[in-house]
Amino acid sequence: MIPIHLRPHHGLCLLTFEGRGYCPEFVTQMAHLKNLLNRTPKTHLILTLQCDDLCHYCPHRTGNHCDSSLPEKIDQNVLSLTGLKAGQSITWNELRAMTRQILSNNLNSCCSGCEWLSICSKYCNTPKSQHHSPKIPN
Repeated sequence: MIPIHLRPHHGLCLLTFEGRGYCPEFVTQMAHLKNLLNRTPKTHLILTLQCDDLCHYCPHRTGNHCDSSLPEKIDQNVLSLTGLKAGQSITWNELRAMTRQILSNNLNSCCSGCEWLSICSKYCNTPKSQHHSPKIPN
């Protein structure tokens, strides 16, 4: 199987994806990739800091670059928190385990400023005195 090119922060996005996105085509692409990766968790990914296989329908995409600086900032946060490097090959299983740790422990600081943060925050671990968070999706 050909490796999938994936921005590091998309590991988080794929974990918490609920069928919402910029447009119907983006939602379809995200759902397809999430289903593929969950069916074949040993799929090899290549981490990239440029537009990846999910960015095709993103309205912020211009050529192979993002018009927003936020995705690159969040990518760098993910790399820093996981010890991974751009260009590195990793399986979905491995990335999923690492990004689940971010989701559980560092999401707000990692993804500060992201327009989708409120969706992902539902899956963060919270202190026992607060409400029970939903289970992190596959």
